[in-house]
Amino acid sequence: VSVGKSIASILVNSTYGLYERRNSGTIDVKMSMFIGAGSIAGVFLGSIILEKLENLAPIKINGKEILAVQFILLCCFLFLLSYIAVFMIYDYNKTKTRDQIINIGFFTKCKIPPYGIFNSLEYPRMSLILLILLGTVTGFLTGLLGIGGGVIIIPALIYLVGLNGLKAAGTSLLLVWISSFVAVFKNISANNIDWYLCSVLVIGGIIGTFFGTKIGLKISGRKMKIYFVYVVLLAVIMTGYKVLTIIFL
Repeated sequence: VSVGKSIASILVNSTYGLYERRNSGTIDVKMSMFIGAGSIAGVFLGSIILEKLENLAPIKINGKEILAVQFILLCCFLFLLSYIAVFMIYDYNKTKTRDQIINIGFFTKCKIPPYGIFNSLEYPRMSLILLILLGTVTGFLTGLLGIGGGVIIIPALIYLVGLNGLKAAGTSLLLVWISSFVAVFKNISANNIDWYLCSVLVIGGIIGTFFGTKIGLKISGRKMKIYFVYVVLLAVIMTGYKVLTIIFL
């Protein structure tokens, strides 16, 4: 239910966010279509595995019975967040002494045809196969963990694809919308959405999206990176605290 509620509120908020960014030039629609195509398959795969996990028997930790699906998802989320935070801090410290940074993604070095041309990149040619695979992985994590993609997609677009911070934020919003749209229908069929709680979260989310978009369009891509690290670190602390309370309290 937590995953379903999260995805439903993210869908509404990302829709509003796209509206706010409609003339900003920060959304690469062409790239989003290829990554989004892979994310659809990934969402269905992640949702299927989530349904399987719900049938697992409770596990015993520290003498207590704990829902297996809850504990497994929290641990996966904690590991993923921690890795992203450490990597982004390392990258920020490594590049902070450079006056001008040309962002070249890892995928640029991979010669896997067929290729597409994306003018939002420093080096426009990019493997379409890799973009579709990236979408499959991020869609899988959306379907399994209920994360809207910002935590996963933004670092992937910056470090793997090579977008700058502002365009990564805008493009990720469209990708979040695509994967969340598919995941919502999957979770509706499984009756995993608490509509009352979701509506409350949407109200707060729209307010946050409005101010976040206004601020995000005014800051540099480099500052966007470090601010995003702060958000991820806060999520690591909150998730780690939740895991500890489940085990020891």
